[in-house]
Amino acid sequence: MYHQTDKHFIIKKVYVIFFLVLFFSGSLTGQTRNIALLEKKAKEILILLDSGKYTEITRMFDERLNKGLPPQKLEKSWKDLIYQVGPFQGLEQIRSEPYVGSTIVICTGKFGDLLVDLKLQFNGAGQVSALYFLPHDYVPPSPAEDTIRGE
Repeated sequence: MYHQTDKHFIIKKVYVIFFLVLFFSGSLTGQTRNIALLEKKAKEILILLDSGKYTEITRMFDERLNKGLPPQKLEKSWKDLIYQVGPFQGLEQIRSEPYVGSTIVICTGKFGDLLVDLKLQFNGAGQVSALYFLPHDYVPPSPAEDTIRGE
């Protein structure tokens, strides 16, 4: 049999669980919204690249990337990519993943007959802190066996 105090304890426990569920579902909704905004920004960057609006893109960079990749270098990188693989024909896929206090957004685009990934790292403030063009499904080489063993 339950006593009056047992009922109060159970009711308090239910309230605590209810508020925890509300709290965490709210933060997940915020994360989903944030990811959607970053994916939208990544698509916008791809469109701006294709339109030749490199200065607009660099305004979205953090200070470090802005110094290392000014509009002229970004333009050269984009034009070199197009020269090597063909013209940009459209966005095929977009996906994101969390990465140590930031979010990585990968836009897979069709260039000529090939797929290329535009990999953007966004910091907590929503600024681009890294930008890479990689072959689609690129897997970095693993270290040499003797490096792994420490020889």
